[in-house]
Amino acid sequence: MARTKYNARKAHHALKKPKKPVKRDSKPESSSDEDEEPEQDTGLVDPDKAFPDEEDETDVIGQSIWADQMITNSVQALLRSKPDTPLAELAEEFCQWIEKTICRPSKPNGYKRWTATIKRSMLAFDDRQIEAASKFLTTWGKTQAKTLAAQKLYEPHQAERFLMRDIIELWIHWLNSHKPVRREAALYSAITFFTGARAIEVGKLHIEDLYFEQQGNALVMPIRESKNNVFKDTPERLTMIFRPECPIDLRELYKAIRGDRTEGRLFQVCKNRRTLCYHYARGAMELGWSRTPSGHSGRTTAITLGIAVGIPKEDLEIMFRWVTGSDMYRRYRSVHMECSEAGAPALVARALVGSLTGINRASLRDANVDLGWYAKTITTIQKETFQKVTTSNATDRSLYW
Repeated sequence: MARTKYNARKAHHALKKPKKPVKRDSKPESSSDEDEEPEQDTGLVDPDKAFPDEEDETDVIGQSIWADQMITNSVQALLRSKPDTPLAELAEEFCQWIEKTICRPSKPNGYKRWTATIKRSMLAFDDRQIEAASKFLTTWGKTQAKTLAAQKLYEPHQAERFLMRDIIELWIHWLNSHKPVRREAALYSAITFFTGARAIEVGKLHIEDLYFEQQGNALVMPIRESKNNVFKDTPERLTMIFRPECPIDLRELYKAIRGDRTEGRLFQVCKNRRTLCYHYARGAMELGWSRTPSGHSGRTTAITLGIAVGIPKEDLEIMFRWVTGSDMYRRYRSVHMECSEAGAPALVARALVGSLTGINRASLRDANVDLGWYAKTITTIQKETFQKVTTSNATDRSLYW
């Protein structure tokens, strides 16, 4: 969220210097407050008074969470101040106020979160006439999102994909530094690329849960905390196969990082996705790369390679732990692979051009080609126009003779 008052207050407190307290003159008893204009109670929360300054000094809550709390508190305060006003009118009043006070989201999908937060806050406090208010909020969110999207092209950022020949340079660069955090980052990144795991799940692997299979050629890593399997209805595990063709002995790297430990988290220094992404950015900058990997690059690469080599959809759903009926397979195939040979546009273009197989292109007439037909039609029109003009001029000349 761009330039919220949250950032403004943080900058203000960061630059503010302590000053000596100034003793204010006491007010004479004869003075009265009749000339002072009373402060109007709008029922909305002042952003500068919603949270204490001590909370703004820390960076514990992000801007999105701050906006959600601000919206919730303001909506409930507005409902308390006007209990008899219909919710549809209050929703319209609140939407006009929020854009002037908290600014606007920097991305169109920010209105989706704002709309959902306002609806949830109204429904939790008062469920009277929620249908009309909900309809207005939905229309308002879509209208504002379209207006924001029309100003500048915005597309959700997709994780960069890297093949083995690309990412291996970064892994070797990390291992040559002899820093424990970079050695862990190399193994951390390799697990995401070879298993297609989410980076946040890899950071929570425990040593006591991991074991070898296939005479040590496969490392099985059960997942304790899952995104889609919260209640642990089905077992979920990552399987990393060690290939002898790999320039890096990942099995020995795993044993070196594990050491003599028998329990606890596997990664002690590069312990989460944030640290991995930091070293991704540092490594890409040191190597002079024009692209930077992210925490989801390994998963994106594994999924797109699995689709390209023809792994069945059912096996991909199990390997990458998608929920039943998920459209992730279709999304990765259509969005991430739209310019590749396995994408739908490439297959359509191949089928379209393949319809010319067996045809002698030299024997094609202009009438069978769109551009030739267009040129022929334009020539005919020009000839007919020229004949009409010539005939008209001849008729005009006969009138004078």
